[in-house]
Amino acid sequence: AGLLKALQALNQATWRDSFLGLWTSLLRLVQMEINSSEGPVPRMDTCLCLLLSIATLTVVKIVEEEETVVSSEADVKSRHRKNTESVVSRRAELVSSLKCLGNFQGLLTRPPPVCSLANQAYAKAVLFLNKNAGSAFLDGISSNDLPLNFSGNLWHLIVEACIARDILDTSAYLWPGYVSKDLGKHIPRNVSIQVPSWSSLMSGSPLTPQLVSVLVSTPANSLAEIERMYEIAVSGTDDEKISAAMILCGASLSRGWNI
Repeated sequence: AGLLKALQALNQATWRDSFLGLWTSLLRLVQMEINSSEGPVPRMDTCLCLLLSIATLTVVKIVEEEETVVSSEADVKSRHRKNTESVVSRRAELVSSLKCLGNFQGLLTRPPPVCSLANQAYAKAVLFLNKNAGSAFLDGISSNDLPLNFSGNLWHLIVEACIARDILDTSAYLWPGYVSKDLGKHIPRNVSIQVPSWSSLMSGSPLTPQLVSVLVSTPANSLAEIERMYEIAVSGTDDEKISAAMILCGASLSRGWNI
């Protein structure tokens, strides 16, 4: 955070340009790794952590730092008003930078390790817009219940990382270009709530081989799901314990950028 603030001051840039420069520089780093041959020490996960975790935490600190200043100086009304305007402007410039990021399609290509996660992020936006439109077709279905045939990219993952840290809300799903206007192309009409997922586990479905295969490769959505799997690992049958151990190691620990 200190380095970004120093660069912003040195370049006399707006926060919008500073945030945009942060995102695009890290996106370029990820794109370089997509086409490079892995050496003895894989670097793709490191680059993704920089983009989806460290950069997001940096932005959170910069935004929250001024909010703390505002609350501590609330007794000085004129300064309070000035700082409040600054905070609103800084948040607005963050939103502006993220909106603009959608124009850099060449930098948003998703690397193979996060294809399914990018698709899930896109699916969340599709479900949100579907419910806002008043359709009950996908009621009761989560993003993990949908077949992962969407076209999510790194933009969707960055936005989801910001939403997870409460510096952005779901109004981002309404941004132009974030989701295709023709939702009919993205909502599969043969979707059923019987598609194996974490919600299937929470509703009492047994650990069938098909469900285990899905859960191993799909991160859990909540602590309750992890706790449920832990209960099975402790008190289930021998086969269930083995399956639960595989799922806990695969799903809960494979990607932790939003933790």
